[in-house]
Amino acid sequence: MDQQQAKNELLAWMPGQSPEAWHLIAMSYNWDAGPEVPIWISRQPECERATAALTFWCTEPSDYLKYADRAAALAICYQIDVFDCAQAIVDRWNANGYPNAKLSFDMIVNLDYYRAVEDRHRHRGLPWLIRDDLAQTFKGSI
Repeated sequence: MDQQQAKNELLAWMPGQSPEAWHLIAMSYNWDAGPEVPIWISRQPECERATAALTFWCTEPSDYLKYADRAAALAICYQIDVFDCAQAIVDRWNANGYPNAKLSFDMIVNLDYYRAVEDRHRHRGLPWLIRDDLAQTFKGSI
């Protein structure tokens, strides 16, 4: 089975699974296989806050702060779907759109570094602004 077929089978299997299963997948997912799986997970209404935070930080969001907006990213960035994923998570997060908080998130996030990159690019505009709670630790199961 090739990587694309495996990813397609995973995407077909996931709709019947729980947010806990999605979280476990997000924790171990290899983004080199393509971003479709974590994008799908982050868009689900039942997606947990911990899973959304994990997915956001796995997009390596500081890399995208050099683009003032999607149009600027689209002109240069080859991974616009990852940019869009990060943007969608921030938008939903800032609107309190991830209300479920039963799972853990304890990834080491260097928020100071992220804020320094924001400051470096702020003069030309930022594609999004995150709240500090997107980098906090969540205590829960898993």
